[in-house]
Amino acid sequence: MKQKHLILLSSALLVWSCSDSNSANEFGDGDYGEVTFTITGDTEGEASGAAFFENQTSGSDGDFYFELIFMDGIDGPETYRFTIGRYRGEAFMPPASGTYQIDGNPFNFSAAYEYSTGTFTGTDRYTDQYCEDAFETGGELVISSISGSQVSGTFSFTVAGFDDLNDCNLLGYVELTGTFRAVPFENLFF
Repeated sequence: MKQKHLILLSSALLVWSCSDSNSANEFGDGDYGEVTFTITGDTEGEASGAAFFENQTSGSDGDFYFELIFMDGIDGPETYRFTIGRYRGEAFMPPASGTYQIDGNPFNFSAAYEYSTGTFTGTDRYTDQYCEDAFETGGELVISSISGSQVSGTFSFTVAGFDDLNDCNLLGYVELTGTFRAVPFENLFF
C-alpha cells in the first residue's frame, strides 16, 4: 500500500513537471479546487494552491485508494505537494462526511508532504507511513461534504521527516492545518 502511495505521488509529479513554465499558482480558467493551509515546524508559513481527489475504491485491479492531492504549481515550478489518502488491496466504500484519523494504519488515512525549490533535488519528504512506532505523527481529516464532483473539509496533521525512509533517521517534524475544496483529478488534464 505504501508503494502505491509513492507511485501515485510520483505520477502526479510527472504530470505537472512536464508542463510549460508559467509561474506557480497560475492555474488558468479550469477549476482546480483550492487549498489554504498553515505549516509550522521545520518549514513555516501559509500557502494556497490546487486540490484534487481520486476515488478508485471499487473494481477488479487490486489497487484501491481514495486520495486527496494538494499542490501549488500546475504549469510552473512547484514548492510543495502533499497527499492524504487511504490505500488498500481490496475494494472498500469511499468515505462519507465525517471525521477520520490520519495515522498511517492500514484502515485509516495516511499523509505525506514534500517541499522543494521546484527541482527534483533538495526535496524534503515528511510522512506518517514509516517508522510510525518510533515517532508521534498523525492527525485528523474532516470531510464536510463529498460528491462525485467535489470533496470539501479540513485537515490537521503532523508528519515526520527522514533523510532515508529505510533507516528512520529523524530530521524533524512539520504540522499542516488547513481547509480544502477538491475537484476530480481529471480536471488537471482538461
